Amino acid sequence: KIVMSKAQITVEEYVPGSSLAAVDAKIKEMDDQFKAMMSKFICMVTNDPSAKPPEESALSSPTLKSLCTYMKKCKNIILLCGAGISTSAGVPDFRSPGTGLYDNVQEYLTKYNLSDPTQLFTYEFFKKDPGPYYELCQDVKYPSESIKPTVAHYFMKFLEKKKVLLRVYTQNVDMLERDAGLSDDKFVEVHGSFNSGTCMKCSKTYDRLYLKTAIRNRQVPKCDADGCDGIIKPNIVMFGEPLSQVREGSYHRGLPVNF
Repeated sequence: KIVMSKAQITVEEYVPGSSLAAVDAKIKEMDDQFKAMMSKFICMVTNDPSAKPPEESALSSPTLKSLCTYMKKCKNIILLCGAGISTSAGVPDFRSPGTGLYDNVQEYLTKYNLSDPTQLFTYEFFKKDPGPYYELCQDVKYPSESIKPTVAHYFMKFLEKKKVLLRVYTQNVDMLERDAGLSDDKFVEVHGSFNSGTCMKCSKTYDRLYLKTAIRNRQVPKCDADGCDGIIKPNIVMFGEPLSQVREGSYHRGLPVNF
């Protein structure tokens, strides 16, 4: 809503002058990183080791104002999103010192005799014992109604309303793209999401409310189908699982088309 109401103002009005220099410095850093990343990415998508992105940057200068000016010309915008757009909403990322999940699961490592925090998020460990994973969800109160989309998420919807958004590729599982109102065909949850779950025994599917209710009641979600007591796994990609399972392979199908 903030983005919608302020869509016509200038960069200087939206970003205080004292902060603009810091934003521009970050864009310069990201611009350099993006060039290096795109070189590898284009080679991977095209399966051509000699393929390279254009040498010149699309931006006249690595600044927020230049970025906004350039975006006005764009008709097919693709957004690649990570955990950083959701931390301000209260969703912890994995690696941030002090606040990240890896820094706050030490008691679980001791309690369940784990040597590394990543083990808690592996598919193999979940199959053996889903209890610790859901216990963590309960302790961090996730998913939660108090977690709302940020300005970044509403900006995606703004681009869709302007009919310039081609696709959002997000590695986040927090469903905030959905909650911001993005149309289903406009985003790919590369790592899945908590929007639904599937029984690991009979494959019956469940919606987000079923998962959320069980977690809120400090229970491991279980299947309610006749004769089945299987564990329900949220439809997220855990460590050790392939990305191809996401929305029937939409990630791998979309890459060569969108890029």
